[in-house]
Amino acid sequence: MGEFERAYEKRRRKLLYSIFIVALIFLGGTIGYMLIEGWDLLKALFVTAITISTVGYEIPSDISRAGRIFTMFLILSGITGALYGLTNLTAFIVEGEVMEVFKKRRMMKMIASFKDHYVVIGVGRVGRYVVRELVRSNSPVVIIDNNETAIKNLMEELDRDIPYILGDATLETTLSQANLAAAKAMVTTLPEDSQNVLVVLTAKWMNPNLNVVSIARETSNISKLLYAGADNVISPAEIAGTRIATTLLHPGLTGFLDVVSRTEGQAIKMESVEVPADSPMANLTLEKARIPQKTGLIIISIRKGNRSIFNPGKETLIEPGDELFVLGHPDKIKKLKTMVTGEIQE
Repeated sequence: MGEFERAYEKRRRKLLYSIFIVALIFLGGTIGYMLIEGWDLLKALFVTAITISTVGYEIPSDISRAGRIFTMFLILSGITGALYGLTNLTAFIVEGEVMEVFKKRRMMKMIASFKDHYVVIGVGRVGRYVVRELVRSNSPVVIIDNNETAIKNLMEELDRDIPYILGDATLETTLSQANLAAAKAMVTTLPEDSQNVLVVLTAKWMNPNLNVVSIARETSNISKLLYAGADNVISPAEIAGTRIATTLLHPGLTGFLDVVSRTEGQAIKMESVEVPADSPMANLTLEKARIPQKTGLIIISIRKGNRSIFNPGKETLIEPGDELFVLGHPDKIKKLKTMVTGEIQE
């Protein structure tokens, strides 16, 4: 539970305690009049109500001396309890609004400090899975959606607070709030392809170097999204159909892909590792780098710009900017990343 949730829970408990105190005073006054004056329940409750509320009705003339003393204590208790309850109710409303403002302000400052983060637009059927995988990989992510309920439901499902922008992603002002200029990549999963085209155009205008991925609801719109500037366009319908056919024709292959593509509770995964310019592995052949021997990973492919070398041989040269696609245990992949950046020497 976060700081703001704890503060809200504390205010809520105080308010409930105030209600309990007022109810207890009503109960005590009613029972007191019934015992002292011998009144029935309705009359005792009525006199208790007018006494605590101080509406100005006269106290019954037949009230005893003990009843008058009890009434004085009841008035003092009622005023104190009512003021305490009113104070807590006001604090619950006012402080709640203030805390919400501070929460959003702190969240905006957090987003402004992000660098190389991922921006996911839309948390519908596709977007929620994108966010889930990014969160599970501990990647910084910012959500943009105009449905706060959907965002809150997703955060509750993931049991994680995620920075978000509530607004229309097709507007430049909304995208700028997500610190798009410093983002590493953006994914747009809006329900209409026309909306995704507008978002891609705006995002590329704001940050030409941004890696933009978009979904296409209709395959005929893939080319339009590419023309708009999207680096990759994915058709969920096409992928689902291909996956179903693969499951029918090659069930064993589908099982293998499930193992390497899911990030939770798995023994092996496939990931890409980029070789920086100052890497100790730069300009070494695979034979000299000895990656499989040092890490136990399998090198599936090496991407050199727009060209990929599958099942590279030992004479293949590792150059700055190359991406190594490896398969193995997550801990071993972490080890490779530290070796590539020179954090550890092997």
